[in-house]
This record gives sequence, structure tokens and C-alpha cells, in this order.
Amino acid sequence: GEVNTGNDQATDSTTLVAPDMTITKAHTGNFIQGQVGATYTVTATNSGNAATTGAPVSVTDVPPAGVTITAMAGAGWTCTTLPTCTRSDVLAASSAYPAITVTVTVAVSAASLTNVVNVSGGGEVNFGNDSASDPTTINPPPDMTIGITHTGTLAPGTSGTFLLAPGNVGGSSTSGATVTVTLTLPTGVSATGFTAPGWACVLATLTCTRTDVLAAGGSYPTITVAVNNAAGGPLSFTATTNVSGGGEVNLTNNTASDSIVNVLTAVPDMTISKSHTGDFKQGQTDAVYTLIASNVGAKSTSGQVSVSDQLPTGLTATAITGTGWNCNLSGLCLRSDVLAPGASYPPINITVTVAADAPASLINTAIVGGGGEVNTGNNVASDPAIIAGLPDLTIAKSHTGDFKLGQIGATYNIVVSNVAVSANSSSSGPVSVTDALPTALNATGIAGSGWSCTLSSLTCTRQDALAAGASYPAITLIVDVAVDAPALITNVATVSGGGETNTKNNSASDPTTTKSLPDLTISKTHTGTFQLGPVAAGTTPSTIFTLTVSNVGKSATAGLVSVTDALPAGLVVTSIGGGGWSCDLNSLTCTRSDVLAPGASYPLIALTVDVTPDAPGAVTNNATVSGGGETNTKNNSASDTVPILQPDLTISKSHSGDFQRGQIGAAFNIIVSNVGPGTSSGAVAVLDSIPAGFTSTAISGQGWNCTLNPLSCSRGDKLPASASYPPITLLVNVAADAPSSLTNTVSVTGGGDKTPGNNSSSDQVNVSTPDLTISKTHTGNFTRGQPGIYTLTVSNVGKAPSIGLVTVADTVPAGLTLSALTGTGWTCAVATASCTRTDALAAGAAWPAITVTVDVTADAPASLTNTGTVSGGGDPNPTNNTVTDPTVIAGAPDLTIAKTHTGTFARGAAGSYTLTVTNVGSTATLGTASVTDTLPNGLIANAISGTGWTCVLASLPVRAPMLLPQPRRGHPLPWL
Repeated sequence: GEVNTGNDQATDSTTLVAPDMTITKAHTGNFIQGQVGATYTVTATNSGNAATTGAPVSVTDVPPAGVTITAMAGAGWTCTTLPTCTRSDVLAASSAYPAITVTVTVAVSAASLTNVVNVSGGGEVNFGNDSASDPTTINPPPDMTIGITHTGTLAPGTSGTFLLAPGNVGGSSTSGATVTVTLTLPTGVSATGFTAPGWACVLATLTCTRTDVLAAGGSYPTITVAVNNAAGGPLSFTATTNVSGGGEVNLTNNTASDSIVNVLTAVPDMTISKSHTGDFKQGQTDAVYTLIASNVGAKSTSGQVSVSDQLPTGLTATAITGTGWNCNLSGLCLRSDVLAPGASYPPINITVTVAADAPASLINTAIVGGGGEVNTGNNVASDPAIIAGLPDLTIAKSHTGDFKLGQIGATYNIVVSNVAVSANSSSSGPVSVTDALPTALNATGIAGSGWSCTLSSLTCTRQDALAAGASYPAITLIVDVAVDAPALITNVATVSGGGETNTKNNSASDPTTTKSLPDLTISKTHTGTFQLGPVAAGTTPSTIFTLTVSNVGKSATAGLVSVTDALPAGLVVTSIGGGGWSCDLNSLTCTRSDVLAPGASYPLIALTVDVTPDAPGAVTNNATVSGGGETNTKNNSASDTVPILQPDLTISKSHSGDFQRGQIGAAFNIIVSNVGPGTSSGAVAVLDSIPAGFTSTAISGQGWNCTLNPLSCSRGDKLPASASYPPITLLVNVAADAPSSLTNTVSVTGGGDKTPGNNSSSDQVNVSTPDLTISKTHTGNFTRGQPGIYTLTVSNVGKAPSIGLVTVADTVPAGLTLSALTGTGWTCAVATASCTRTDALAAGAAWPAITVTVDVTADAPASLTNTGTVSGGGDPNPTNNTVTDPTVIAGAPDLTIAKTHTGTFARGAAGSYTLTVTNVGSTATLGTASVTDTLPNGLIANAISGTGWTCVLASLPVRAPMLLPQPRRGHPLPWL
């Protein structure tokens, strides 16, 4: 009841506190095409006014085409799955986490680009500032090139310089990597010194290096190389230089050449070369020298050319031949045909016999002359030859210590030597060694460096020469000793071939004593079940291997015994030990030196292990034993195959009842179960892919860490076999135009599950929809010329209310004319023959009827069909949206009238007429029937009536007044 309203309001300003994650991204300088190890720096900051909630914070880098992320790292960040790093520690308001360094490789074709990074999580609610972009300029790489010029003629006998000019024609500075320049000179041309500021040069290799950075478009100081062309050096030649390094990638322009061409006085100049192949041997009859005469001058020869070879003592010529040459056995060959500059005559071959007493070495000299040359300083060639004596091969066979009964891998050493007296008596041709093994030995291997050996025949061969006083590499023969071998066995080996003639020293015997040996074996077993993941703290390990070493030999062990376990991937050792054993956890090795009697076993070794989360379905553990003086290693290993109890995660998705179009907060239930025999290990992730027609609004579950974008949940706790995690509830809104059936699919990954075939579940949802139908009726038959009425009724036979605009249209056929449309709640228009409304119609309900009034034309057909349709309202089923109403049109009534009177009428007297109306048509009348009587002049109606009739006596027509003479005064006016 107050009247003062000026103090009726109060305002309370409230500050809402929440974390707000933001992110920045930066880099230093420009990147270079092909660069490896370029880095971005990413910093996540809490720009809000409250600390983060402890929910995981995730940073994801979205690299553009042109860069590839190779590493991400930052203090406190977990970056195991590129390109994302996560952490869960609380970050105070206005604070930043340690920066993340993102290392990338730049593509060789990369152009300037923009790198984007996103941050999420931490309990923030403002997602509008969660991205940062970093535009990055990509420059072309450095590109080293080099040029070369020279000073002086550099003719034979002169000096000069080469100038080497390296430069960077690329788009970036060199990287600081070493830049190397090399110079290649031909034979006869030598470098004598370098002048190279800032360069480190080595004259022996003609190489210069430096590491300082060279800017794009820049050049290093020129390298000056002083050179000398010897007096007999080339007249014309090409020097080549190359540059490399500095971080460049284009190697196509790194080489340059400088050609020197000198022309001297044109004269012929004959030279000669002399050669032979291999060493000659005393008594050899087919030794050959080859002589080649060439013209190194600038003019063709003229006149006779002669070649003379005077063989030294110990050699006798048996044949001298050469195409075009005229030769005799005295060693003289002549010809007179012209030899062009730079060309050579066909070679001369001199076949000689080597004397049986030829010296160990001799020199053969040949001379060329004539042909018009003037330079005789290069007309002589000498060829030293080694003369070898005859070889004498011997063989020796040995072994170390005694062999043991049943020993595996006993060895003999076989050595072939050349004991020839002459220093030049190398062997020639194939050399073969054969071993005649006794019955008590079984050969398992035979080999030697350079030897080609066959185990089945115990034969080794080789082709290379063996110098006098030298020995071939030893041949190792590996044998197994029979358990019943005699106390003494003798092995014999022989050698043959090599060009020798003395075979008296070509065999060797090796008597061998045999003794008994220990023989160690090992067995391996396990106890308990093996589950994924390490054993929980405070619990007793159940995954244990047991190793047992036994001596199954006939002698006690002697010396160190060693056991090594080769643990397979998927297992991690936590302890190893056994009574009397000295064990090392890192190498998984146990040793002891006490004697083990025949038939006895050492105390057990226990090996305790954890199973890693990524272990396969089964692992095989191998253990070996060695030492103790045994030689039989065939029984020294043991394997134990262990099944790993694997988890098998499945997922189910369900809902209750049908959803409805436009529904808010429809719920799905998601359950992850472990149907495998083993407990899960590691992170488990659930990903839901909702179809179009649903919009997710919330997702949660006890112990789950869930996000709406992407629609996923994760957790890291273990799930035992035959158990299920707490359910996840997913709430969705159903679109107004959702189809009648939708399938939602969810999947689960991780937890050590290696059977993905049952890791997804689909849930088909029926979406209830409205289904509008229409009915149309009329009563009786219509009549031509008369009005008619139809009734339209719209019903919802679906399972959901209608949505939005609904339109009813009446298609009036020819013969009918629409005159009115009405219906409670409907908006109707005769012009469009339609009615509309937007209120929802519940399932199973009907709207108020629409009345359609029509006029039947006089020429309407005997029957016609009126059609009504309904549309809209979210109805997806058009098959029942149309209705037809066949209508019979009856014939019209046909009124006739008869008029009679009785007797004759007299002036001034009363009379009467009788009017009779008759329907001679085929249908009864409708509405009002009217009878009108028009009396002629001379008759005046004074009454009209009839049973059932409503009659009106109409005004009589006005007659025109009669014109009479003007009355006299005092006389009355006559009236008609």
C-alpha cells in the first residue's frame, strides 16, 4: 500500500573469481628452409583472478604445412604425445608455468607461415583467449659457390697462381658449420704455397677451411695458390676447385674449373713406355714385356721411327711382334708411317724366356728415336722385374691342452708356410689343405682368413701367392670329441699345390690326449601370475623366475661359473639372488667359483620382475650358464615362456526410452569394463562421436576427467579383471529437425588393451517425432446451386508434439466455390484456401475442426472430390498428410407456379386469385421460396395469404392524376 517507490531498489556488485588460461608463442630470428632444430617458445599463463583447479592443463601446438614438430619439452610438463604437453599442478593467478620449447624441422620448400598454439583446462571458463599465433619468416638457405682464375701462362717450366673466390649466393647467412675449399691439380703441376686471410690451409691436401659466418650475398677473402708447372709438365690442363659446407643444401653450383692452354713450336716429340705384368719366375718361358711409342709433340712425325730393346742377361727373346712394326729378335723394330700429335703406335710385345739361374731382379731398357723429333730427353724407358725362385710349402698342425670326453668345440690350428731358400720363391697357383680327421672326432667348423673351406671334405683352398719365409693365416678346425674317444687320437693334415716340387714335407700329425670334463646345464621355471604394470608398493611380488644350475658331466667344475639372464622386453627386474651366488642387478649376472660335483646342483637363483604396461601377451625369458671348465655348450641355455595376463577393455553405451525432437538434457550412460584376465595399466581414454542431430551439453563420471571439446573422458587408475569403472553420463540436446533414428558411437583406448576389436559401442536412438494426419467429412449430398460444408480435422498420431508452423490447405475442385474458412485457433484466408497455426499439438491429440463452406455451381458434375492437406509441424512422414472427400452432387429443386380464379370479375366488385407453387425438380427446396404477384392495371390487391406462407401486401403502384377542367369557385375538387 506504499506510495513512495523511490527507495524500492538495491544493487550489489559482485566480483566473480575464476582462473583464465592464456598463451603466448614466440621465436627468435628467421627460420631457414631445410633447417633442423628451429625452436619456438610457448608460455602458458593464468591471467585470471583465481588459481587453477588442479584439472589438467593441456598445450597443443598446431604446426602449419612447412614445419614438422620433432620435440616438445618444458620443466614440469609431460610431452610424451606430440604435439601436446600436459600438467596438473596448480598455477596461481597472474602466474605462468615454465616455458615449453617446441623444436621443429623446416621443410626445404617452406614459405613464410604462421604457427598456432592452444591452451585448455585448469578449470577456466573463458575460452576466448586460449590461442596464440606466431608469424614466422622462412628464408632460403645459404648457397655456396666458387670461382677460379689464374695468372701467368703456366706453361711447362713456369710458375703462376690460381685465385679461388668462394661466396654465398643464398638467402641466408652460413650456419657456422665448416666451409671447405679444395683445389685439384693434374700430375706435373704442384702447389707451392697459400695466401689466404682467415683461412686454415693444408698444402699437402690443397684444402682450406673456416667456420666464421658469411652473410647472404657476401664473399670470403680470395684464396691465392702459388703453383709450378714442371719442365716436363702438361702443355694444357684444367684445374678444378670445390666449395662445401656452411649449412647449404644446393650442391649443384659448388664446382668451378679453369682451363690452361699453351701452344709451343710445332715439332714431333717421341716418348716410350715399357711394362710387364706380375713377377717373372726362374725357368719361365712365356714372360712378356709391352713397349708403346707415342708422339707427345705438337706436330706429326716424319721419316723412320726406331724402337730398340736390349734384353739384360737372364732373359732371352723368343718373339717380337707389333702391328705395323718391322721387328727382329735382336730387339730392333722399325716403321715409317706418320704418327699424329698426341697419338701412339700399336704396342710391341716381346716374349722372353727366363733363365733357370736368373738373378733375383733385373732391369730391361727400351729406346725410341727418329720421326723428325729434336727432343731426345724423354726417349728411354726402363722396367725393373722381380725374378722369383721355386716355392716349398710345409704344413704344421697343433692344439692346446688335452681334449675332454664329450667336449664341444675343441680346436686344431693348421698353418701352411713357404720354406723356400730363395727370397723370390713365392708360391703360384692354387694351394690346397686337407685334414684326415680320426673317427673319435666330429668336425663342426673349418675356416681361415683368405681360405675357402668345405666342411664336408675338410678341405681349404686359396689362390694368392705366399712369399718365401712367410705363412698363410692359420686355419682353425673345430671338432666335437666323442664321449667314448680313446685316450690318444692322432689328426693328420696335408698341403699341396702352389707351384712347389718338393712334397716330402707336406704332411703333419698331431697326437691328442683326451680326458673327462664337467658339463653344466641350466633350467628355468616361474611361479605366480604375470600382470601388466609394476607391483603396488607394500605388496609381495608374485612374478618370480627360478634358475637352477646342475653338473651333468663326469668331472667336478673348476673355476668361475657365470649365469646370465636375457630378460625380454616387457619385464623389469626388481631383485636377483641365490645362496652362495654373487649377483649384479644391472647386468642380470650371477657368478660363483666353488666346485660343483658331478650330478649335483647349485642353490637356486630367484629373479623377481615387474611387468611393464606395454608388455606383449607372452614373453620368453632366456638364461645361460657358462664356465666351470666345461666345453659342451649345447645344453647351456634354458627358456621359460610366460603368458602375461592382459586386460581387455570393452565399452557399452545405453539410454532409456525414446528421445524427442527439441528435448533438452537427454541422457546416455557409458560404462567401461575389463573383460580380460589381467588388470589394466596406464591411461584409459573414452571418446564419444555424437551424430548430427545431437548437441552435447555435459559429460561427467566419478573419477573421470572429462571435456566437451573434444567429447572425451580419461583416467589413470587400474581396472581389475571383470570390473567396471563408474559410469559416464552424457547429456545432449536433441535438434528440432533431428531424424527419427540416430546412432551414437563411443570408443575406449589405452589401459594396456591390445585387443581393439571390442573397444567401441554404438547405441541406436529412436527420436520421437510428430505425425500429422488430416480427415475431411461432409454431411449428405450437395445440391447444385446450393451451399455445402466440409469439416477438416488435423490430428497428431505420432509420439511427440508438433513443432512450429502447421498449414492446412483445401484444394476446391471445379464445381465448387470456396466462400468461407473458419476454425477455433486457426488463422484462415479464403484467398489462399489455407489455415495456419503455430501452437504445439500433443501426441494423440487433435486441433479444433476447420469448417470449409463452399457454393455448388449450377453446372457442377454429378460427383467430385475435395482434397485437404496438412504440412509442417516437424512432421517427417508425408504419406498420411493428404485426405480426399468424394462428394455426390444431387439435381436442383424446380419450382413452378399456377394461378386460377373463379367466375367473372365485375367492375367495382371484389375478386380472388389462387396461386399454387409446385416442386417438379428432383430434390427438395432449401431455404426461402418467394412468390410475387404483379397485378395488372384495373386490379387492386387488398389481401394476400396462404398456409405456411409469410405474405406482405405491397404498396400499389401510383397512377398518374387525371387532368380536369379548373373547378368553379365553390365547387369541390374531384379525386381519383
